[in-house]
Amino acid sequence: MDEAVFCPVDGSIMITASHLPFNRNVFKLFTNDGGLGKADIKDILERAADIYNQFTEESLMNTEGKALKSIKKVDYTAVYASDLVKEVRKTAGSIEKPLEGFHIVVDAGNGAGGFFCGN
Repeated sequence: MDEAVFCPVDGSIMITASHLPFNRNVFKLFTNDGGLGKADIKDILERAADIYNQFTEESLMNTEGKALKSIKKVDYTAVYASDLVKEVRKTAGSIEKPLEGFHIVVDAGNGAGGFFCGN
């Protein structure tokens, strides 16, 4: 495990893809035990509301300062891309450039193709 990118967490949020209808784009919440359901999310929102209602301006500033000190920035895109390259190479029989000579088309949708193609 690469300690530079290891980030133990209590939960995660997945933002669903924009190719879905607008009313299906949501935040999906997960813990180490799996996805959260409506009851779990309701409980989280109620707890968050209780915490918010107890904040004073001073406690909010203290909390923000502590949170800023604990933030760790990690370039997960580079890690993901590297892992993806390794998997493609491994699956192709450990060939260094398994896609060499192929014409590759990326359909990222919604105009995002420019990001991938450099347009």
